[in-house]
Amino acid sequence: MAPTFPDGFAADLERLAHLMADFQDHWWVIGSAAILLSGASGIEPNDIAVLLSAEAAQALALRFGAAPLSLSAHPKFRSKVFFRQRLLVREAEFMGGFEVAGEGGWQVFWPTSRRLVHLSRGVIPVPAVADLKDMCRLFGRAKDMEKLARLEALG
Repeated sequence: MAPTFPDGFAADLERLAHLMADFQDHWWVIGSAAILLSGASGIEPNDIAVLLSAEAAQALALRFGAAPLSLSAHPKFRSKVFFRQRLLVREAEFMGGFEVAGEGGWQVFWPTSRRLVHLSRGVIPVPAVADLKDMCRLFGRAKDMEKLARLEALG
């Protein structure tokens, strides 16, 4: 059974697909939105997390007229370039040069797979389910473990 999308979610994704349609660099939707697009149920994304290179994020920020934001220090995550762009209902959070703190220090997080989700108007790239599971384990917060359980339920 296909997951039920929250109000405005499909329209937000189609808006994002439109904004990124001619963008040549690799990018992915990750996090809750990607997990929902992968078929998990019970997920309600508050935003849409977009992962891309720092250079690409800088170029997009200029294109959208968005000022990169300074975020308070997070002990587990950081981005070289971070900005938000209003879609329709939600914001997209663009994370360029996203890094995760691990045993060996800060490491760039970059998915190893790319699966295209076709919408009625547009295409959204997401990591494969196996990569999303690995992402949840790597991030390791309680909410990531809950998302991992939903992904595990897919089989």
